[in-house]
Amino acid sequence: MNVTNFNKKAWNLSHFSKIGYCKEEKRLCIYFLNGFTMEVYDVEEKVVFEFIISLEKEAFVRNILVSHYCISFYATPLHA
Repeated sequence: MNVTNFNKKAWNLSHFSKIGYCKEEKRLCIYFLNGFTMEVYDVEEKVVFEFIISLEKEAFVRNILVSHYCISFYATPLHA
């Protein structure tokens, strides 16, 4: 899985700053600052690129990903 970190201040993010994408599984993970991970299934690479370049990333999550894809949430294990 390829992981990308966003600059929270530059992108005006308050809920997450890191995402991961597995091209083979078409699975997008959004790592929220509150310790939860959202997995989004069957996401085409094109949609991931649209998300990455979106100026309103948190709105993209709400309006596109949550509305149009199967998702699940789980607590993210702490990393040392």
